[in-house]
Amino acid sequence: MKSPDLLVSIDRVLPAPPDVVFSALTDRDLFSRWIGPEGSTVDIEEFELALGGRIAFTVSMPGFDALIRLYGFYEVIDAPDRLVHSWAVEGEDEISTVVFQLEPHEFGTHLTLTHHGLTRPEDVKNNGAGWNACLDRLETLIVS
Repeated sequence: MKSPDLLVSIDRVLPAPPDVVFSALTDRDLFSRWIGPEGSTVDIEEFELALGGRIAFTVSMPGFDALIRLYGFYEVIDAPDRLVHSWAVEGEDEISTVVFQLEPHEFGTHLTLTHHGLTRPEDVKNNGAGWNACLDRLETLIVS
């Protein structure tokens, strides 16, 4: 059973307006350039930006022989303020939810990422580190 206490919550101020950040979250090419850790490669298999649309991709990480296949379905698309999709790793039973909340900020966009529905403390640790690495890459992407 999932516990509401097991979640990742990250706040960042990104140096671009909300529409630019939202575009990086929802454009297939841009998404593939920031999702995953530094040095990883991403193969996007499905990217249907519509309510109920499926997103599926495979991440190949440096130093690991295994590929990680992730998938989910878009639950909320409210440009440029909010994006919500489910999140699952192929071969695992848990399905969690990722929420991107964007608000205008004097220096660009205040982004709150919440990943909830996690089931184990190690998932919180691993996903927290993973999302922070991804958001570092997202910030680099939007300023370049």
